[in-house]
Amino acid sequence: MVKRDNSIIPIGNWNMGGLADSKFSGTKDSFYKMTGFDPHSSPGLLKIAQKLTKDSSTVVTEFCKCAISATNGIRYWFSADSGKIWQDKAGTYTLVYTTTAAAGEHKCLGAFEYQGYIYWATQSRLHRIATASADGSTNWTASAVPNWKTFSVTDILFHPMVIQNQVLYIGDGNYLA
Repeated sequence: MVKRDNSIIPIGNWNMGGLADSKFSGTKDSFYKMTGFDPHSSPGLLKIAQKLTKDSSTVVTEFCKCAISATNGIRYWFSADSGKIWQDKAGTYTLVYTTTAAAGEHKCLGAFEYQGYIYWATQSRLHRIATASADGSTNWTASAVPNWKTFSVTDILFHPMVIQNQVLYIGDGNYLA
């Protein structure tokens, strides 16, 4: 009989299966999700991902679920608690905009850059700004187009965004925008 160490949990050939297409289907030994795991730093070992650290000192004061690295060389962080948007330009963080949605909650539920524009979604509205104009709070205030489009379902949890066949698809509950 093999004696096992209680700190090790065997899970088969996890490195042979990869990620499954969905929670209902996938190859043998595949995972549906690998949130919080680090399969890459040590080949053959599945480690727990390290805790994130705060990079912005005191500027970013809220949790950001959405971030994009734009083609203008600036990284944008979108608050999951309010409509605040910060930019990270060469390591300097600046609050550049606060979204006020015409209806629903103001917190950011998705963001993406597509064909020269940065799009971000709140519960019931889609907002945008031209990437070329998205540098600094003065430019954001002058150039952002809040409440650009309205969602039908107004999902309160998430508006995932993905490009497929050169088209930006935005999830809204069980609808696509």
